[in-house]
Amino acid sequence: MRHHFYGDVEERNPPRKLSGSDIFQQVKEIDVTFGRLTELNARKKRNRQRKNEEGATQQWRKKNIFFNLPYWEFNLLRHNLDVMHIEKNIFDNILYSLLMDKDKSKDHVKARKDLKNMGIRLDLWPDENENCRLAAFAIPKAKRVAFLKILKNISVPDGYSINISHCIDLDQKRIFGLKSHDCHIIMEQLLPVTIRNVLPNEVVAVLIELSSFF
Repeated sequence: MRHHFYGDVEERNPPRKLSGSDIFQQVKEIDVTFGRLTELNARKKRNRQRKNEEGATQQWRKKNIFFNLPYWEFNLLRHNLDVMHIEKNIFDNILYSLLMDKDKSKDHVKARKDLKNMGIRLDLWPDENENCRLAAFAIPKAKRVAFLKILKNISVPDGYSINISHCIDLDQKRIFGLKSHDCHIIMEQLLPVTIRNVLPNEVVAVLIELSSFF
């Protein structure tokens, strides 16, 4: 898989969207016995099988149990996704990675080791003591307070969102207690403003574009 991750710009057209019948044809021969103990016992075997299938295009590891329903492969809306919850999850991942939260950041030692295993982004590999270089998107310590102060001092109309200042702890340099709607407000309207003077321009441009997605 590592040849898929070289940091190149992806300019190809998106792949054809698979129908339920297409997916069913790909997974119908996969033999799966559901259960936690069976899953643990079979994990090493599957890992060996995947290593022996280098170059194979098979991307499925099991057949979804819902395909046992006779109509499932013909169901046009197989999954109903909650956009607000998705946005909150994305916002949480971005925010806590920007603030380098030790518990919730997605940029941690394990992620850096994955980069090393894939042989990419040499500048972000951990050293022998598992110390990691600061990523371009991480807000430096000297600027985190300024970033949080901007959010803390923003005033919005009554009922527009939660009082964000109550959710910011400047001493601990963290944000807590945000609901889905609050994350939506910050992600779409406030984040593009607060990051302009604390992050490099190339990172700001990407985050502003992402903020407009929702």
